[in-house]
Amino acid sequence: KNLILKFWKKLDPTYCVFPLSYPLMKILIIFLLFLTFQLNSLGQTPNDSIQVNRSFGTTYYQHGEQLTPKLLLNITLSNPAAYAEMKIARTNSTAANVLGGIGGFIVGFGLGPLLVGKDADWGVVGVGAGFIGISIPFSIAFNKHARNAARIYNEGLNTAKLK
Repeated sequence: KNLILKFWKKLDPTYCVFPLSYPLMKILIIFLLFLTFQLNSLGQTPNDSIQVNRSFGTTYYQHGEQLTPKLLLNITLSNPAAYAEMKIARTNSTAANVLGGIGGFIVGFGLGPLLVGKDADWGVVGVGAGFIGISIPFSIAFNKHARNAARIYNEGLNTAKLK
């Protein structure tokens, strides 16, 4: 009988496990929710701009994270002009990667016989080098359009902050 009474007390909505009164409990919960939202808002940075770093190669960062062309495309989705520019850049990036990869494979295939002591096929190496050379303008075009997309996106952020 005593066990049933304890169980029934736990089902009673007025029964409180904590020794605090109901009004004090409401104030405590509201305070904790308020504190949670305040800490959450402090964790968000207002600076969503894309940083462009030019060193050995051009790299793009947002919030300290390096961005790939696919991520850049997804980020610029909110700005139609930047998105259109980034689509052109990504097409150029794909072309550069495909042509450069094919060229690298062909060069490796032509130089492979050197590993076993045979003569290299310099004609094949030349064709591979040609593919690599063709990929360079696409890579330059990617960087040009991606930098322009980042500039347009960042300008769009600045105008949105001013409104």
